[in-house]
Amino acid sequence: MLRPDAIVVGAGVAGLTAAVELRRAGRVVQVLEASGRIGGLAQSERHQGFLVERGPASLSQPSPEVTALLELVGLWPRRISPLPVTANRWTVRGGRLVPIPRSPLQLLRSPLLSPRGKLRLAGAFVPHAAAAEEESLGM
Repeated sequence: MLRPDAIVVGAGVAGLTAAVELRRAGRVVQVLEASGRIGGLAQSERHQGFLVERGPASLSQPSPEVTALLELVGLWPRRISPLPVTANRWTVRGGRLVPIPRSPLQLLRSPLLSPRGKLRLAGAFVPHAAAAEEESLGM
């Protein structure tokens, strides 16, 4: 076995992505993970006939970069697309199931965002003067 010249700490999505990019750059990589499984917070499990996704385990519309990464590591063919009959999605907040909003109006009525969060989100839809260069978003 070759001696690693790069070490990645953590086998979550970010760590695994870093490892893939380092390997593509010709480095010998070792990934260290404290838990007994890879994937970080992203987990999928079957519970009473339902697929339960824990953590950041889904993408609504993957960017070209994410699509390329999934293809590179061989996960693109293993993706699971939702069936049309399963259009409703749910999350748990405060120990209760809460529907994930499917429209801006549902989002405004949803308990998933605080009143302050809803106001901050509304600001994203206010037209601003065109900038000469890219703007960054920050807190």
